[in-house]
Amino acid sequence: MAEAVEKELICPICGDYFTSPKGLPCLHTFCRDCLKSHIMSQINKGQFSCPMCRTSVPAPEEKPRSEWVDVFPTNHHVVSIMDIVVPNFEPIYCKICKERGLRHKAVKHCKICVEDFCMECARLHNLFNATKTHSLSEIQNKQRKPDTRPSASKTPDRSYKSNYDNYIIKAKFKGSIDLKTDHGDEPSFITSLIFLEDDRIVAADNCNYKIKLFESEGKFVSEICQVRPFGLTLIHQTYIASTEAGYIKFFHVYPNKIKIEKTYNAEWKIYTPHAVPVSNALRGLHYCNGQFVVCSGDDLDKHVTVLDANGKNQRHIWKKNSFRGNIFKDPWYCKLSDNLEDIYISDGTGVFGSVKCVSYHGQEKWEYSCQMPRAIDIIGNHVCVADWREDEIKVN
Repeated sequence: MAEAVEKELICPICGDYFTSPKGLPCLHTFCRDCLKSHIMSQINKGQFSCPMCRTSVPAPEEKPRSEWVDVFPTNHHVVSIMDIVVPNFEPIYCKICKERGLRHKAVKHCKICVEDFCMECARLHNLFNATKTHSLSEIQNKQRKPDTRPSASKTPDRSYKSNYDNYIIKAKFKGSIDLKTDHGDEPSFITSLIFLEDDRIVAADNCNYKIKLFESEGKFVSEICQVRPFGLTLIHQTYIASTEAGYIKFFHVYPNKIKIEKTYNAEWKIYTPHAVPVSNALRGLHYCNGQFVVCSGDDLDKHVTVLDANGKNQRHIWKKNSFRGNIFKDPWYCKLSDNLEDIYISDGTGVFGSVKCVSYHGQEKWEYSCQMPRAIDIIGNHVCVADWREDEIKVN
């Protein structure tokens, strides 16, 4: 009985005891910080979905997205049970992450430095010359619940490779650019970036319904309003494509502006935007050697579509086979290899994510667990993925 009660005190997102539990209208409960991270990762401007049951939750009126979480009530029932089952519970947070304004729970302790680290910071601690000889021990906190999250399922050929942690390589941080405009926009939610051959930057701002153009150093140049753009891909020099509201649209980038490409409609005798209909909830997009790949996160039809250069549907990848379920939990971004043989996809719901490789014909090749994978790229022989939860770029 006690074990069954204790399970009810575990956050489905972080796998640890609840911290400041917040309840949603669907009656599911999450840590405040876990729920806030989930809300900030959602692409719908006026709502978000419950991480457990996917029920749509309307956005609180006249509140910025970062404050939505505080509108929902604290689950005092859970707090009362925790006071009995795990009294005086206080999570230990990573010191380095706290200095960066993050709240990642610590799992390792350095007796020499007398500091606590999350798993990623602990690994970095062992990489620096000054501290690589330090011995790290598990935090002996009896109130901490071990990580009970299931690992990603193995692929049929059992070529599954475990967590990315064993495959991270060091990368040199070059710098950051603050992409801001003076147009009174809400805080930007950049879902895609591409660099043109002259180093100018094109960004999809999903929150403000715009595609924006910046100089290489981050100076704002121009923007064009669109219906919730998400993915961007470079087709040729200054010719790009974007996903939005069930369509792939095409744009020309000029020195001082972005202009949507139009085609002549003989029936209507007018020029209309060049748009290829695909499916609802389009996300990441990539063009390579005459082929497009695009992710769809529609609740009822999560898949990856392959199209030719003219937008003709070539292939629809979603089922393992006629008897098994969907390959994807929630595909976000995708990348097609130069030889058109492999497609790499960041996939996952909540913190149960992975990076997958499937063949051009949809056969699963391998899968890496990665908590909240988002943008993905191929550099040489390496697969690079942005981990939203860990706030880092992982390289295989």
